Amino acid sequence: MRQLKSAEEMPGSYGLPILGETLEIFRDLELYLWRRFQQYGSVFKTSAMGRKRAYLIGPSANRLVLVEQAEHMSSRIGWYFLESTFGNNILLQDGEEHRLTRRLMYPAFHGKAIATYFDTIQNIVQDFLEDWGERGTISLNSSFRQLTLMVATRLFLGSQNKSEVEQTSQWFTQLIDSSMAILKWNVPFTLYGRGQNARGKLVAFLRQEIAQRIEQGNLEESKNLSH
Repeated sequence: MRQLKSAEEMPGSYGLPILGETLEIFRDLELYLWRRFQQYGSVFKTSAMGRKRAYLIGPSANRLVLVEQAEHMSSRIGWYFLESTFGNNILLQDGEEHRLTRRLMYPAFHGKAIATYFDTIQNIVQDFLEDWGERGTISLNSSFRQLTLMVATRLFLGSQNKSEVEQTSQWFTQLIDSSMAILKWNVPFTLYGRGQNARGKLVAFLRQEIAQRIEQGNLEESKNLSH
């Protein structure tokens, strides 16, 4: 029988006492992960915000977390600090709660549904990359995040208005940026406060869109019944 190793034997470092590697992680998470991956491989430990944690990177690690040992993993424990920013979303859910939410989302990600997305995605990407040759240095992280949000807004919200897509993408960006705020002070001049303000605007926008679609659906149903 294979003997399990303790977490202390895992490659990596806990960094400074109490503080750990918090500053490096929050300063540039993607670069931090790349450096540690190059140094330690796909599994390594660290410490941030007073908590010990492990990173698992790559297809094998993802298969372990999402499929093979999914019942023994908890997203909520790992991402607890995001709940104050994003609420109880699917990223933080475990077990039956997660399965229920995933079933509700399934139709939008079914193979047949995804097949209809390709033309829209291609058009958005072509427009987005059109002036890249003239822009000089480009931040790939922020640019691709913006592109992802534009695609999501167009596909899942059905918005064709360019200014509306840009506005919702900006709110999403502010909300995501605020998730990395160390101080969770909900006041206007803080990073976290700006994110919460953006979240409120997004929620109001989505509720308005849902109400309009329900009303449109009711009107269409009434027309069909009348015929």
